[in-house]
Order: sequence, then structure tokens, then C-alpha cells
Amino acid sequence: MSDRILEMMPGGRISLGLDSIKEVELIELLGSGGAGDVWKAVDKKTGNKYVLKIIRFFTKPDDETIKRIELEAGVSVDSEHVIPAIGLKEFDLHTFFLLFPYFEGTALDKVLKETALSDVEKKNIYNQVLKSVDDIHRHNIIHRDLKPANFLLLADGKIKLIDFGIAKFAGKEITRSGWRGTQEYIPPESLREGSRNADARVDIYALGQILYEIVVGKHFWKKQDWYGLEDLIEFLNQD
Repeated sequence: MSDRILEMMPGGRISLGLDSIKEVELIELLGSGGAGDVWKAVDKKTGNKYVLKIIRFFTKPDDETIKRIELEAGVSVDSEHVIPAIGLKEFDLHTFFLLFPYFEGTALDKVLKETALSDVEKKNIYNQVLKSVDDIHRHNIIHRDLKPANFLLLADGKIKLIDFGIAKFAGKEITRSGWRGTQEYIPPESLREGSRNADARVDIYALGQILYEIVVGKHFWKKQDWYGLEDLIEFLNQD
């Protein structure tokens, strides 16, 4: 626990207290979501850059939520396409820090929107997307939130899979009822039945949607002018 004020701004210093990294300085906000903020940070002593995920809650998180944070911090996959966590730090009862190595890259969803990819580039990207998912499945991890935004395309053309915040791990039964993930990439049966019994097929379905998006240039839902679950339900109920 800490009584320090959390300096969540460029130039703010975050005390981590990890064995090799005591403190980092925030450089740039990379993204925000329901689970918190993701920052680009630097260790001023070494010049090494990192990604710092700051997970914040309004109330004290329950044991299951903390366990999920710990599982994300423990992801260790023998794969060039998966970024391992460096360490986890509890700042206070409501705030946790997750530190990752930094890779200069662009989220795949942004690449698909802004770049005209050749067929060769599309094939290379998707082959690496497949390899990354194969690697985590070999380690009995189901990602459950596969989408272009969770893949980084590096300058050298390599793909990196990120964000295991809602992943399912073999032997770790902490999945609550209801569905989790991004609805456009979730199979209809999981939307209907919830994700407690989700298996590798959840990721495989998402891979199909990602392939369509890479080839066509937009998600199937957008191609159909769908805006929500009611559009999917109407489509599935057609004779």
C-alpha cells in the first residue's frame, strides 16, 4: 500500500519497487479502457522503455478480479509473438501496475484502416496471427478477446499479441457467468449461453472474423451495416 499521489500525467513518476526496475516516468498515454490506462514509460536510469498498464477500481476489487490480474502478470509463453509481463505491483487497495517490455508498433486495427496492404502483406500478417494463437493454445490459454486492436504490427513486420486481461487459463476456474470480450468477435453461442464453458473455439471464431477483416478491409458487421446484437439475432433467425 502507498500514501503517494498517483501521478498519471506525462512526466509523472511511478514507483514500482521491482528487483531491476525501481521507478519509471510516464511518457505518453497509449490507450484507455474499462480496465484502466496503458502508458508508454521509461526508466530514466537505463533509458529502457516499457508499457505500464495501470488498473484502477472505484472500490476494492474482489479476490477473483485480483486473481485475474495475477494470471495476466504470470503469462509466460514460449513465442516470439507474445509479449511477456515483467512484473506486477500493488499501489494501493484500488490500483495495480502491470509492466511489459515496449515494442514500437501500430495496432492492427489502425493499420487496416489507414494502410493499403498488398496480398502478400495480408497473408504474412494473418499467418503470424494464427501462429500467435496456436502458441497460446499450446500453453492452454484461451485469449477470449482476439481482435485487430489486440495485435501489434512492428516496423519489421512482426506481429505481437497483447492483452490477456480476460484470458481463460487451464485449471483456473475464475470465469464468471455472462459473456466477456468484444461482441463483434464473440461466437453467437457464447453471447447466448455465456462464456463459462468457453473453449478454443471462441478464439477460432474470432480468427475467422479477423481474416475477413484483413481481406475485405472492414469487419463483417460493418459490411452488413450492423450496429448491435439485435442485427446479429435478426440475421441468425432468417429462414
